[in-house]
Amino acid sequence: MGLLSGCNGLILGGALIVVIGAQNAFVLNQGLRGNYPWMVALICALCDVILTSTGVAGLSVFIQKHKDFIIIARWIGILFLILQSIKAFIRMHESEQLFISKYCYKGRLSIVLSTLAVTLLNPHVYFDTLLMLGTIGASQAYPWVFVLGAGLASFLWFFSLIFIARRLKILLSSYQNVWRLIDFITGIILLIVAWQLIIPI
Repeated sequence: MGLLSGCNGLILGGALIVVIGAQNAFVLNQGLRGNYPWMVALICALCDVILTSTGVAGLSVFIQKHKDFIIIARWIGILFLILQSIKAFIRMHESEQLFISKYCYKGRLSIVLSTLAVTLLNPHVYFDTLLMLGTIGASQAYPWVFVLGAGLASFLWFFSLIFIARRLKILLSSYQNVWRLIDFITGIILLIVAWQLIIPI
């Protein structure tokens, strides 16, 4: 039974996380740029584990009773995503020297804060971890084994993204136009996610 709960967490956690969204786009971007990529993957995975654990522990019930929390988180997320998309489009028009010095390498604190922001200001993460995984996990025979399975899915996914990005970086390092294309795609993805958050309102 414990193994079944763990497998359920692994499968459901993997199914929810393998989508093209703001967080995955950010992780890939940092992996390609070499901005503390493994630290970024670790922070994202740990956030998922903490939020899922909190949901299983009962916060999912609290959130379901307090819809205002979701509304506030949604609008904060929308504003954040739009701001990040604007930054991505601005990067497309930077000169080569400024592009390399300003956007390819950032300080550790800046990356930590950006990673936490793109994770915790995204309302989808609360729907997926606190509500869905938290509610389903709490109903499992072994809820904390379910959390371990879901956490394993997060670690495997984010570290795999960085591994792939690091391999691609070797091929893309000398092509600035490719970086501009990546920024364009990132900006579009962020706007699409923001629009998806606006539609239900």
